[in-house]
Amino acid sequence: MKTSSPIEQIVHMDSLMIPLRHHRLHMKRIYQNQNGPVAFALHGSMENGRIFYNEKGRGLAPYLAKVGFDVFVPDLSGRGGSIPKIAKGFETDQHHAIVEELPALLQEVQTLRPNWPIHFIGHSWGGVLLLSLLGRFPGLPVSSQVYFGSKRSLLVRNMERFFKVDLFWNRLFKWYSQRKGYFPVRQLGIGADDEPLQYYLQVVEWVRKSPWWDPVDGFDYQKGLKAQKVAPTLYLAGKSDKVLGHPEDVRRLMEEVGGEQDKFVLLSKANGNLKDYGHVDMLTARECLEDHFPMVVEWLKKWEQKSEQM
Repeated sequence: MKTSSPIEQIVHMDSLMIPLRHHRLHMKRIYQNQNGPVAFALHGSMENGRIFYNEKGRGLAPYLAKVGFDVFVPDLSGRGGSIPKIAKGFETDQHHAIVEELPALLQEVQTLRPNWPIHFIGHSWGGVLLLSLLGRFPGLPVSSQVYFGSKRSLLVRNMERFFKVDLFWNRLFKWYSQRKGYFPVRQLGIGADDEPLQYYLQVVEWVRKSPWWDPVDGFDYQKGLKAQKVAPTLYLAGKSDKVLGHPEDVRRLMEEVGGEQDKFVLLSKANGNLKDYGHVDMLTARECLEDHFPMVVEWLKKWEQKSEQM
């Protein structure tokens, strides 16, 4: 009788709703083993948590669940399953995400899984928010981190950057968003989810290589990170990612954080991968399952074991 391998088995997907002020934050819990190592995966800008999963059980989060992890995938306010949805007058920003939303989400995780060490996973701007959280709140029990295409500043210069960032992101989209009262990402057809106006404007400032300071209270996130021993971090960049997570900018973020046990990996055919990955398909391509997802699991388990020995 043929038995299915763990990677083929069905995972459980529970939807949690966490109240916060006038918002309700949605978080998907994806698991086979509710007592497995805890992973917290945060989406980036113009996205929601579905960058990590779909309802058919595909994506990084179900993959991790099938090898034993208990995975929590939140939607920041207004995105994904969180309510209310983003519209004109929707008031939230990066400061709120770092200081209130992420702590509330992690408190829910701790309630369900007390005394956890946790693994942080982020795509694109999600990695910047999680690092900012660590900078502001040192001592969080984080075993390791994995960031896909995460950059804090966009300094690479090429034609694609000129059109996507300098012309559209920093000028035309900014002008249009200020008229609309929010960044209408879905209407423009450039991403999975809309962005609150102030959140979007603050991202614009940070990617210009302005200091890594909080836009509301001036907190110095880089200083906060440098003052502590940051959990070992795997930074992944795609060779075909020309702007949003260019390898040079991903390396620059790694240098800004300055972790002692960090690792940078370029996902490319030249390095033995099945394809030259871009910004989104490094998480969504079918090739990921046999390509670099096993490397991610190996990284997480390596530091899970080390934390248990300490």
